[in-house]
Amino acid sequence: MGDPSNPALDPDITISYGDITIRTLVSFDDGQYAEARAEARRQGISFAELCRRAVAQALVPARSDTPWMRLAGTLTSGDPDASGSVGRVVYDREQP
Repeated sequence: MGDPSNPALDPDITISYGDITIRTLVSFDDGQYAEARAEARRQGISFAELCRRAVAQALVPARSDTPWMRLAGTLTSGDPDASGSVGRVVYDREQP
């Protein structure tokens, strides 16, 4: 890495028209790369944009009163009707 006090001397930073862009090299295995490229195509965005969005999502700070929300949506039961049974599972009744 170059001189952090002078971005112009850092080989990973490109300055153009006053904007600073940091470039980096990331390695993926063949399967990850193929799946990520396919997902980017499905979303109609570039592979680079998919990577930027993934990093942005990973960096979203958890609210201090609900830190568990960072994990929301990361697990699945496999039951397509799971959301309809939350009251019964969590509260042991149909309506909370």
